[in-house]
Amino acid sequence: MITVLFLAPACSSGDAEPEATTTATVATSTTTTEAQCAGNAPTFTTPWMEKVLSTATLPDGAIVVSEQSLYNVDDRTMIDSIVRVCAPGVTGDELKDVGTAIAQALRPLPEADMIESLRVTNTAESGDDARIRCEDFQVYTWDDAAAVSPRTNWKTSAES
Repeated sequence: MITVLFLAPACSSGDAEPEATTTATVATSTTTTEAQCAGNAPTFTTPWMEKVLSTATLPDGAIVVSEQSLYNVDDRTMIDSIVRVCAPGVTGDELKDVGTAIAQALRPLPEADMIESLRVTNTAESGDDARIRCEDFQVYTWDDAAAVSPRTNWKTSAES
């Protein structure tokens, strides 16, 4: 519950009158990921990704909403994949953790050798921090034990 206090300035008639005070109470609610992401029946364009992503456990309560893969324009043997998740409040580094979990779920599959780039978009948020990309999926091991954190494999829309 939030209480908002409105103050009206005193009249300038010369008489000292007290300031008028109005108090309004605004009810707030906590929206859960499930409620905010309700009605998002997952859609997939790639069956092997559907099999993995529909059962993947993602951090921060993220839910996979859709996946779309298209042939890469420069190399038609490779694909560029976009995974859309719904994760209210998850942006920046937290979204990079969600992306890393997706990459780690996909990487062991033989079909993952076709992934050129992977993009992850949070449909529950907007702005540059709600979209991340890894342009060189094949270059990275996606190993949490690597000397460099897998978070560094990702860039937000604002990063070049």
